[in-house]
Amino acid sequence: WEGDTGLKLPSDYHGFMLRYDGGRPYPLMFRHIALEAQGFENPSEHYLDPLYRWDRVVSWSQELGSRLPPRCLSIGADSGLLEIVLSLRDEDHGAVYSWVRNWGVWGGEDNSYLCPQAPSFHAFIQSLYEDEDRNGYDFWHRPRREQLKRKLDI
Repeated sequence: WEGDTGLKLPSDYHGFMLRYDGGRPYPLMFRHIALEAQGFENPSEHYLDPLYRWDRVVSWSQELGSRLPPRCLSIGADSGLLEIVLSLRDEDHGAVYSWVRNWGVWGGEDNSYLCPQAPSFHAFIQSLYEDEDRNGYDFWHRPRREQLKRKLDI
């Protein structure tokens, strides 16, 4: 993929994908800060669900096309309309953002905002948290997935 596109994945994300090929990390909560003009509660709490498998990263990023900023990949989502976006741009290579999925072309009036999450994929994973009420655990845990659990090591 890197040879075909001329883009380079950040080493932390590349290593994660080689080892896990996506998944549902726990803890999984993160905060998104909307633009004030959008009139949403700030910050809002979201559940990371899931980090996409590599084939989905490629196909979904292609399908989103000009809706995503150039040289960015959609690597995951929440359970609603937020995408987790990884920058492959020179100025912020490896930075992770949340983005409200919409139909506008990137840079247009309705589609020009990425919410900063972390300067790197590793920092994003480290920033995920659980709240006092264990809402993230209640969202994430399913008894049938018990045998699929692995310790996250990135």
